[in-house]
Amino acid sequence: MGWFSKKEYDGYSRYPLWKKGGLCDVCNKPLDNETAYVVPCKDFWESTLYCERTIQRRYFEAKTNPVLADISDEDLRQFAISSYREQASKDKTPSAVCKDCIYMFE
Repeated sequence: MGWFSKKEYDGYSRYPLWKKGGLCDVCNKPLDNETAYVVPCKDFWESTLYCERTIQRRYFEAKTNPVLADISDEDLRQFAISSYREQASKDKTPSAVCKDCIYMFE
C-alpha cells in the first residue's frame, strides 16, 4: 500500500494530506489536530526555500557555539552546507509538513 495509497487532498496543496499526527518536519509544530501534507523525500530536500532556511539555521547554531568560536565564517558555512547534504543523502522517507510550512515545497 505505502504512504501514497488512498490519497486524500484538500485543494490547498498539490500534496496528499497527512493525518497521522506527530510533528511538522520543518517547524516541529504538533500535527495532532492540524491538517498537514505528505511531501516526498525528493521534493522535501530539493526545496530551495527549505535548503536555504536550514543551512542558515545550522550556520547560526554553529556560529553561536562557543566550542566552534575559532572557526572561520566560511568554514562554518561549509559545515552547514555539508551537514545538510549528508542528511539529504541519507533520508529516504516522505515528510509531514504543516499548512504554515507547505509553501516552501509548492
